[in-house]
Amino acid sequence: MKMRTRITTCMLVLTLLAPTTIAGAQESSSIDVLDVSTTVSCSKVEFALKAPGDSVAYDLTWNFGDDIEIVEEGVGAFPYTIIHDYLTAGTYTWSLSVTDGTASKQTGGTVTIEGLSVTLMSDPFPPLLDPEGDGVVNFKAQVEGGTAPFIYTWDLNGDGVLDESGNPELPGTARYTYTDAGKVIVQVKVVDYCDFSATDTLPVLLESAEDDEEGANECHPVAQKIADGVNQLYPDQAETLYTCEDIYDIFVGGLTDSQVGFGILNHAIKLAESIEDLTWEEIRDWHLDGTGWGLLAQLDRYADELSEVGITDLLALVEGGEFDFSDIRTALRYAVRYDTDFGGVLTRLADGASPGEIGQLYRTAQELGVDPTELDAYLAEGVKLSDVKHAAKSAEQIGVDWFEILDAYGEGNGWGDIKQAYQLADENTSAEEILAMGVQEYRKLAREEEKTARQDEKNQRTASQIANKNGVSEDEVWSVYEGVCGLDWGCVRKYYQKKK
Repeated sequence: MKMRTRITTCMLVLTLLAPTTIAGAQESSSIDVLDVSTTVSCSKVEFALKAPGDSVAYDLTWNFGDDIEIVEEGVGAFPYTIIHDYLTAGTYTWSLSVTDGTASKQTGGTVTIEGLSVTLMSDPFPPLLDPEGDGVVNFKAQVEGGTAPFIYTWDLNGDGVLDESGNPELPGTARYTYTDAGKVIVQVKVVDYCDFSATDTLPVLLESAEDDEEGANECHPVAQKIADGVNQLYPDQAETLYTCEDIYDIFVGGLTDSQVGFGILNHAIKLAESIEDLTWEEIRDWHLDGTGWGLLAQLDRYADELSEVGITDLLALVEGGEFDFSDIRTALRYAVRYDTDFGGVLTRLADGASPGEIGQLYRTAQELGVDPTELDAYLAEGVKLSDVKHAAKSAEQIGVDWFEILDAYGEGNGWGDIKQAYQLADENTSAEEILAMGVQEYRKLAREEEKTARQDEKNQRTASQIANKNGVSEDEVWSVYEGVCGLDWGCVRKYYQKKK
């Protein structure tokens, strides 16, 4: 079933925006809340504004979202209404600005006028007729939306003239008998009560028989076979029904001013059967524009593996000219291989990154189990991917996160110092503190602390020995050592010798 929609009608959806004070306006104002209600009749929308505040005159500026703006000065009677006629259906963002001479406030919203659509259907469908049959086709115009009653006009014989040739007893239907071989474009137009309209067309094809009794002018049999194959794809993958003569005309140059081989046209049918998102015409024209079948097959294969992008998206990129096929193929290959965002890879190529650089980036990100964007900040600061890998390797040996090592490296520390800092770190001093101090300085301080600890231990043994020998407490010995002897153990020994 085909569907071509033209939107028209009279259904309204309204969303109000909170009133806001215009920048630069004075704060003192009589404007309170802007309350706008709406009613609709076909294409006409009535906007009704309640009193904004005190009973003063206001200046109103309406913008209806369709390039129409109306300014009304000195409005004082409320509720105040204004009717606007939208010429076409669609969604419009409207706004109202109210000024009282001291300040301005705004409100607004959206109105959506939805319309009718018509789909032309037939029995049989598709209307591909056997010349030996009765040639009768029954048509039905299926209408959605709109406002009844509807008026239907038809062009059943393809002469371009619309008339009331439908079935008056069953509106929206028509019946016609076709006798001449060839293709006829049938059209229906529907007009609703609001004078909105929608149209749809449908090709009717009566297969060619021999043009004369001897069959001297019979269409080429291969062209007929191709026409039959294309018509089997209609309406999903063929844009119209084709006669044998249509295909033969393409063959002799009616499409490109040069002959198009039957093999090309037939191969396009085969590809359409496997590439379901493209029409026969799109596949045919892709080849005629100078791009090979192999390239198209590659794009389709990649599209099958990616959920985020389809074959039509890829064709649009190729035909848009912003990227050449090598860029698209590189982005697709990396997106599939590293299970990452196709658009992200394409953006990196557009920014000047080489395929090799991108491949290394995504491999590194995959090895680290991170999104490639997490590495971008480091790369922007001049960190190389080789540094990232080195940091990851060191982090694995040390047993910490790779970004801790990389952050330390980014602060100007050498790899050797970083490794030593983590080896020297303990529960009292972190690796970060050691690096901030400097590994050599920390080692020097540690040696001094160790030396002090050894001296303290020696002093403690000496104090204990003197106390035991002289039958006094260690506190007394320490008091003599730190007092009259000025930290001299020889003096302490003499002190107690004299007391014996």
